Parts: sequence; structure tokens; C-alpha cells
Amino acid sequence: HQANYKGATIQKGGPREPWHDIHCRLEGPAAWDVLHNFEQRWRKQGITDVLLELQELDDIIIPPSSVMFPDDHETWNVQVFRSIDGGAAFGFPDSPEEAVKSGLVSGKDNIIERSIQDAYIHAIRRANNFIYIENQYFLGSSFSWNSADIKVENIGALHVIPKELSLKIADKIASRQRFTVYVVIPMWPEGYPESASVQAILDWQKRTMEMMYTDIVQA
Repeated sequence: HQANYKGATIQKGGPREPWHDIHCRLEGPAAWDVLHNFEQRWRKQGITDVLLELQELDDIIIPPSSVMFPDDHETWNVQVFRSIDGGAAFGFPDSPEEAVKSGLVSGKDNIIERSIQDAYIHAIRRANNFIYIENQYFLGSSFSWNSADIKVENIGALHVIPKELSLKIADKIASRQRFTVYVVIPMWPEGYPESASVQAILDWQKRTMEMMYTDIVQA
């Protein structure tokens, strides 16, 4: 598959995209979190409710249980995060008060889970020596961009990951401690680079980088 060059086909020899999706198998409590997420999304977005109750699956699946053994050094600990709102998942509370009790936040007429952002922030603030991130996109913290020629409120890339990274580096500079952040992204995200959507993303990524480097240079 090649969605970055017009006319490219595997019959011509490529080129192909320089990345591929990674699949995995989850076992233990994290797998039940993924099942719960699937059910929440299906009940909100599915055409009909054909989900089986867990009690009906006793003959083919193992009921929830811990699979961690303290003396098993080959075992991994896994935690699942997501970015989703009440428009895509069933069962979110309606009131802001109940949302707060569930670790959710209230948006404009919506309840939002942002556990991915919270996990990033937690990891960034705990890091001692370096941070390594790979992603197809890297843009955000638009509230801190140089916006003389654009209206930032029309973009809405408000998550704070880039700002957290630059402030982390600034803090390490003030402490005179070595610290390195690696952010690996493709030259452009999937799509034709001359298209309006990819050009917009590249512009926002450039503004994000400018904001971060400004923080670091000032530090």
C-alpha cells in the first residue's frame, strides 16, 4: 500500500510506506479492559445490540483473574489508555460531578476521557534521563504557538504534551542536568504531501516545534 506517491504500485516495485501497523495479544486484566472498551463503543455505535453477556461465555473464555506471579521475571505489566468521549462510548456519566469521580473531564456538552494524555504527562514528569516518542503526528499545545498569522482558537490542538516536554527540558537546564528528548516522526504523515490536509498538519507540527525550541532557547 502506498498512499504517499500518486501512481505508485507494488507491480512497479514500489515504493511502499516505510512503516507498518503492529498487532499484539493481551492477556490478563488488561485484556478485560479492551473488552470493556469494545462493549462501550458497540453499545453506542452498533446498529443492534447483539453482545453476549459474560455469563454466556463461561464455556469458551476464562473469567477475569490475575495472571501476575511475583517470581516470574518474564511477565510484563500492561496498562491500557484511550482518548474517547461520551459520543463514542456508552455508559459515561451525564453530570460533571459524576465525571470527576470517574476520572473524566467535562467538555462542551460532552464528557471526555483523556487517559492517554494523563499517562504521557505522568511519564514525562517522572523521567530522569531521556524520553523517546514515536508517532505519525506530533502537534499540540497550540495555546502557546506564535499565532500572529492564524487564529489558534480555530485549530483546537490543546493537549499539553509538547509543552510538558519543553518545560521538562527547561527544568533540567535550570538544574544543570543532562536530559534528552527524542521525537521520531515521518517526513510527512500518510497522504499526498501537497494535499491541503497534510500541508495543514505539517504547518501545525512546524509551529509546535518552534514553540518548543523557543522555550528551550530561552531556558
